[in-house]
Amino acid sequence: MEFFDLGIIIGYLVLTLVAGLYQSRKVKSMKDYAIADRNYSTPVMVATISATLIGGGSTVGLVEKVSLFGLSYLILFLGDPISKLMIANFLAGRMERFKGLISVGDIMEKCYGKESKIITGLAGSLLSAGLLAAQISALGFLFQYFFNLSHLWGAFIGFGIVVLYSTFGGIRAVTLTDVIQFSILLIAIPMVCDIGLGMVGGYEALFHNVPEKLLTIVPEEGKLLHSFSLFIVIIISCLTPPAVQRLLMSRDKVQIKKSFTISAFLDVPFYSTIGLIGLIAVALKLNGIPSLTMPYLINSILPVGFKGLAMVGMLAVIMSTCDSYLNTASVSVVHDTIRPLIPNLSARSELLMMKLTTFILGFLAIFIAVKYKTIMDIFVGAFNVWGPVVIIPLCVGIFGCHTYQRSFFWSAGSGFIMSLVWIIMDFEAEFNIDPLIPGMVANGIVFFITHQLYKRRRRVLIPSY
Repeated sequence: MEFFDLGIIIGYLVLTLVAGLYQSRKVKSMKDYAIADRNYSTPVMVATISATLIGGGSTVGLVEKVSLFGLSYLILFLGDPISKLMIANFLAGRMERFKGLISVGDIMEKCYGKESKIITGLAGSLLSAGLLAAQISALGFLFQYFFNLSHLWGAFIGFGIVVLYSTFGGIRAVTLTDVIQFSILLIAIPMVCDIGLGMVGGYEALFHNVPEKLLTIVPEEGKLLHSFSLFIVIIISCLTPPAVQRLLMSRDKVQIKKSFTISAFLDVPFYSTIGLIGLIAVALKLNGIPSLTMPYLINSILPVGFKGLAMVGMLAVIMSTCDSYLNTASVSVVHDTIRPLIPNLSARSELLMMKLTTFILGFLAIFIAVKYKTIMDIFVGAFNVWGPVVIIPLCVGIFGCHTYQRSFFWSAGSGFIMSLVWIIMDFEAEFNIDPLIPGMVANGIVFFITHQLYKRRRRVLIPSY
């Protein structure tokens, strides 16, 4: 790295740290830490939604996959804007009755009781830890390549900054840094694509120099079911604890609908640009480690100054997701799991425990990320502890459908067991279907069957006169 580029990166890291820590003075309660004062403007909400849900998997990971498998992989990521539009049009109008709640666990408790909150908290903390590890892994690759550090030290230094401001500043620090980071990535990603296109010779030369098999949007024969299951995973990724947290942070249903809709429409050109960058890497014949395709491209084609800005863009897109998942992981552990088990826990103790948990979880996630270095594999695998347990009961609860607490327990257990059996028996290799799909199917079937059984039993026990 040239000194000027290094200065840009260090300046960005210092700015992010200072801005995040500055917000810590406003954190006085658990609610401040989790959802702040629900008074953010719509542009800020759009920025924090987009910055949170666009991470290492949809940038560094997507460039890697497009360069290996082509545009068919890009099509899968259209599940992201589709999911946001579904949230905007089907869930936004039903969030008013959850006003004042601060987590997914709170919603589940209101719908199914205290025990369901604890289960949701455990599932949410495992999901957030896994997705956090995927982002840290991407962060480690960037520092490893540009600064010639080991993957461990790269992850430790880059994510250490996120841990510090997230620990003390909570969601206020996360939201402010999201706005900064989203603004940077809106400049950096198109810049890399534009300069790369210029070096290739424009769109016509790009498509001429890329193998035809990479330009098809239809998955290879035999991989259609696997691609469909990945598409479902990406749709589910927009209904995670951080996404639900943004629903609870919004002022009202109008702002939720507007924010998620705008973010969905921004996704289409953004992902298209990322896909083009993957093809540019192929056209320029940048051979190397697939996970390092994006940083290698930046280092190969950009001049001094632009290289530092592009690196900052990569850091921004990953750090903005890291801080959100770190925050929600801590909320899931402390507020959704520990607090119901210790009802006499004071507000001050809960806030202190939240900060301590954020700090500990952050550094534990670093070592998970170093052990499992394939970004997209970590990303996909993390949803197997969330989708089969929580998603269907959560959606039913938000829609306001009255059901029974025991239906949630039976369905959550069935979904988890089915997903676990699918993994142990390695049915994914045989059927090309991710464990998430059969897990959610089992959850849904058991949920609605048990609901009908308990409903019929109640009618028998309480005869009408």
